[in-house]
Amino acid sequence: MELKLNSRYDLGGGISNLTTTEKIDLNQWNLVRITRNGLKGTLQLNEGPVVKGSSFGTQTVLNLEMPLYVGGFRHVKIFY
Repeated sequence: MELKLNSRYDLGGGISNLTTTEKIDLNQWNLVRITRNGLKGTLQLNEGPVVKGSSFGTQTVLNLEMPLYVGGFRHVKIFY
């Protein structure tokens, strides 16, 4: 199974779904860069290519009413 990194956000007009083109290596440190400016977002794993995407809609501010989920592994960390 190829494990790839995924980032999603929704600014009111549909989900932007960014997925790395490279497989993530488990059991080692990985550098993840996620940015969002207005509707546009980027995702980068280690020194791999930058994946770009955009959410549709009129919102440009992301307000979290629910916790931000970072995980997919056994030990999940939730940031507020």
